[in-house]
Amino acid sequence: MTGDVLPISSPDLDDTADVVAWRTLFVTVFAMPATSAEETEAALPAYRDQRLTGVKEDGRWVATFRSWAGDSAVPGPALTGMPTAGGDDDGSRTVSTELVSSVSVSPSHRRRGLLTRMMRDCLDDAASRGVAVASLFASEAAIYGRFGYGLATTVHDLAVDTRAAQRWHAGAPADPGRVRPSDDDEIAEVGPALFEAARRTMPGAVGRSPIAWLRQLERVPPSKGPDGPRFRAVHVGPDGTVDGWVRLRTESSWQDGAPRYTATVDDLTGATPAVVAALWRYALGLDLVTTLKAEHRGAGELLGHLPVDTRAVRVSAEADGHWWRVLDVPAALRSRSWSRAGRVVLEVVDPGGPAQGRWSLDVDEQGRAEVTPTDAAADVTLPVHTLPAVLTGVWDLAPLLAAGRLDEHSPGAVRRLHDLARVAPVALSAVQGF
Repeated sequence: MTGDVLPISSPDLDDTADVVAWRTLFVTVFAMPATSAEETEAALPAYRDQRLTGVKEDGRWVATFRSWAGDSAVPGPALTGMPTAGGDDDGSRTVSTELVSSVSVSPSHRRRGLLTRMMRDCLDDAASRGVAVASLFASEAAIYGRFGYGLATTVHDLAVDTRAAQRWHAGAPADPGRVRPSDDDEIAEVGPALFEAARRTMPGAVGRSPIAWLRQLERVPPSKGPDGPRFRAVHVGPDGTVDGWVRLRTESSWQDGAPRYTATVDDLTGATPAVVAALWRYALGLDLVTTLKAEHRGAGELLGHLPVDTRAVRVSAEADGHWWRVLDVPAALRSRSWSRAGRVVLEVVDPGGPAQGRWSLDVDEQGRAEVTPTDAAADVTLPVHTLPAVLTGVWDLAPLLAAGRLDEHSPGAVRRLHDLARVAPVALSAVQGF
């Protein structure tokens, strides 16, 4: 059947064995722990609200793909300093997003166009529903550019010398409350609302689904996370309300008769930068721990700016975070707040794609954008995969111009676009995968 075009189909969600087989391909390709009927049953409620597809040959899954409707944070007035709409407007903004995951193709069926057909099927469906962008985390950075995806955010891992990091500069935020021990039951109760508020201030960030929370708290199979004792703590504000939490695990080690323990932060979220700082101080103060690790921290991470010893916090790894594929240019550009008033005409290059066109971006004094097709001369030309850098606002556009990632047709146009888009968020949580 090598020359046949295999149809895209969906696993039967009423047949656990079929869903297990679908999941088994994905976890095998990514060298993840084997799936089970129990784990699959736990995931089924979420799957019923999602779009699971794939390709079968001779009754066996040879490709998988999963997507679902959600939203991603974009800069709001709280980040740009522009006025809110008043009332219940909290100053955050989101853009409608198709979240893409579980993408795999069996090694036996590579180079047969299966990924291309599944991706186009997903993007066409999302575009038909009016979704503005698609988002994913890429296993390999070279794969998704050909589908119009581009980097929206980056993440980095931290390695901290806890002893050097405990002395902070005089202007560091004072603890507005106190940190006390807690457990996952309390975090499960207060965490969802706190995390949702925090992530909406972090461009690119997505929410946690109920199943994602259960996995984070190790309450669905596979329930056993990495080895090591767990520490759980919450921050309590002056009014007695819990406004942040941290979850850590430790690993013991001794060298030359001295403790050299390592603590890894699994989750740290606070309602404000001062709360985040207080939780970091707690994590740095664990007895016997000499190294603290934290993964997937995003733009505006606070910890590196707190110690007097600037070498105490080291970036141990840096990687790409969210990849976005813009499907509806006007909707995407209108979704965010902009940092000043101005006008730039953008030529978006997306051959055969939904983003192709020339658009006038007109931002008023309130930071609100009108986006209309235009025949006016373009100020800036950029491929669709560079547009996410403009939307999230966390990138300096000058290096992208110097690298040929966009073209400037009128003097100072890229600087004007940069000034319109640029924001400086503070990371209140880690960058959440999905």
